[in-house]
Amino acid sequence: MVATEGALRGRELTSRMAWRHRAIAAINADFFDGGDPLGLCIVGGELVSEPFPGRPGVGWTATGQVVMGDPTLDADITRPDGAKQALMGLNRVARAEGDLVLFTSFYGATAQATARGVAVVLDALPRPLRVGAQVQAVVREVREGSSAPIPPAGGVLMGTAGAADFLRALQPGDDGTERPVSNAWLVYDDAQRPTLPRYTDYRIDPPQASLKVGEQVRFRILRGEQPISTWEAVWGTVSIGFIDQWGRFRALRAGRGVVSAYIDGQWLHAPVEVIGDAPPQTQNGDPSGN
Repeated sequence: MVATEGALRGRELTSRMAWRHRAIAAINADFFDGGDPLGLCIVGGELVSEPFPGRPGVGWTATGQVVMGDPTLDADITRPDGAKQALMGLNRVARAEGDLVLFTSFYGATAQATARGVAVVLDALPRPLRVGAQVQAVVREVREGSSAPIPPAGGVLMGTAGAADFLRALQPGDDGTERPVSNAWLVYDDAQRPTLPRYTDYRIDPPQASLKVGEQVRFRILRGEQPISTWEAVWGTVSIGFIDQWGRFRALRAGRGVVSAYIDGQWLHAPVEVIGDAPPQTQNGDPSGN
């Protein structure tokens, strides 16, 4: 099965499709609605169009076995908070009555809806989308409207009416996975905290640092003489620089401050002094002017 070319799926003469692929024979598949095959369509093992109600489907397995039946789409979208919404379609224009459609780059460059709704632009969407598979993607953007660009390596969820309300709860970065961060707000419940830390011989190495703007130093956490993974701590610093979860501090501006690490119920601190001004920048941000 082949589809039309172009940034948006549309219609094309069967003879031209055959010419483009140097085929010796071709037959039209069905009547397309805006580029969407009307019914179940699997291309190269990837599900690209949902079944049409009451319309049978036929296919061939990798071993040449013919499969026929009256398939239905049974799929849903799960938010990080566990809420679910039924997925209604694939790679077709979303309708006005509470529709929820997933677009991939198979459809073209732009996801579309017949009414204003919510579009969730996705990154890192695994392809191909196979029947029976469970996939996970990362939310890049949540936008209001009736269209959105489809990332080449991602997709778009387009929802209208009630489905739009479901999508509005998503936030950029959502994929249901908790990730380590370099800075965080900590909320304590004293009733849940241990009275004493498990260990008291933690220290930061180096115990203090002096560096110039633009330079970098890496801090470690030791318990006695034993190095501890920096990922076991929550790191923080003041506005003179930035520290990541690997304990790497980068000096941003001159001044004095402190690098702090919270581990095992206690705070560790290392004084930091940043010397000198930032290197001169040209208009394009390259100190060399290139």
